[in-house]
Amino acid sequence: MIIFLSLIFFSIVVAVYANNKKTKISPLFAFLLSFLLSPIVGFIIVAVSKPDENKLLDNNKKCPECAEMIKKEAKKCKHCSHLFEDQ
Repeated sequence: MIIFLSLIFFSIVVAVYANNKKTKISPLFAFLLSFLLSPIVGFIIVAVSKPDENKLLDNNKKCPECAEMIKKEAKKCKHCSHLFEDQ
């Protein structure tokens, strides 16, 4: 019983990690993958997956000069020092 509860707990941890990392892998898929295979395998797959650009754009914007992602509130790009106009 403890092994089953541990499996569920660590699968939930992998799903939360997938959600916080904002990957292309959905948290539900990460949970199911971890539950069916192993939380270690699920964690590795989520860790090596690339972030989803659409989810990153929620709090970030792309600099028109260097194309790097920066925070929406930024007035100056930290990569190329491009100044943004007030909106």
